[in-house]
Amino acid sequence: DPNSYSAVMVAAFGGVKVSYGHDREASVHPIFLLLLSIPVFITQVSAIMFLRTDLDVDYDVYDPNTPRSVSLLKLKLVMVSIIYLANFKSLVTCISHLVFVANPLTWVEMQRPKREDWDFCECVKCIFSTPLLMPWPFLALMMNVLVNYVVCVDSVSIILSAPSAKDAIFDS
Repeated sequence: DPNSYSAVMVAAFGGVKVSYGHDREASVHPIFLLLLSIPVFITQVSAIMFLRTDLDVDYDVYDPNTPRSVSLLKLKLVMVSIIYLANFKSLVTCISHLVFVANPLTWVEMQRPKREDWDFCECVKCIFSTPLLMPWPFLALMMNVLVNYVVCVDSVSIILSAPSAKDAIFDS
């Protein structure tokens, strides 16, 4: 699933380029894509937090004495399973990218542009060294893991706090 967080990782390895002039292109530093990802992250986390503040935490999940409540709980647990199965792929992909970026051998063995290959003046080329490239994709992927995890956790809360099957389906 391509997203702005993964683009930061791709940019760290010279995969994001901008064309300018006649037949010229330059690789984009990952910090610029990270700066573009920050408003997306803030919007995603804000929307999740607004949903969280609207939850009724005092509501009982189910009443074991009524058969309707027990069957509703079973339906809710099936929905929770479906949510986790649907989000599992994005979580695993994000965590595998995070492990890839956090592995020091990646930065040694992976073929990527050298400082000399970045099309910038000599005084700016130092920002394309490995120590100044590595933190940005790691930070972007951590933001992605956080958003995916909070979506899963809050989806469970929304489903379990719903008073009816209709509310559980349309609010999750």
